[in-house]
Amino acid sequence: MTTDIFELGYRYVLPSIRRMLVVSLKEKGITQMKIAQLLGITQSAVSKYLNMKRGSLVDLWKYEDLRSEVSRLAEEVIRGISEEELSTKIMSLALKSMAKGYVCEFHSKIDPTVNPSNCGLCNRLFHQLVNVS
Repeated sequence: MTTDIFELGYRYVLPSIRRMLVVSLKEKGITQMKIAQLLGITQSAVSKYLNMKRGSLVDLWKYEDLRSEVSRLAEEVIRGISEEELSTKIMSLALKSMAKGYVCEFHSKIDPTVNPSNCGLCNRLFHQLVNVS
């Protein structure tokens, strides 16, 4: 079975970015109820992110640049950000993660037809879109 890269992004990468954001907000002292309110999700969803029951399959924590960007986004969320802007920024972080190859190893684990050393599809598709350097 071949896993479509857009399905990969939707099913695995976006939840991982959201989880990182929830954890970052929690680390900044925000309560679960307030996080739910700020992100427009339920307190139950916040709990699932924090307890690694959602968004934990793709490990993006090892990428310092991504952690920094998520932390900055958390600060924006605390200051107040529109739902549309938040969604756009989360999507941009997901696309950037894919363009930089942060998801290739995971993709190859769920789809044996993917060989990260010679694929480069995400980079070709998303590189210019997200201005990856």
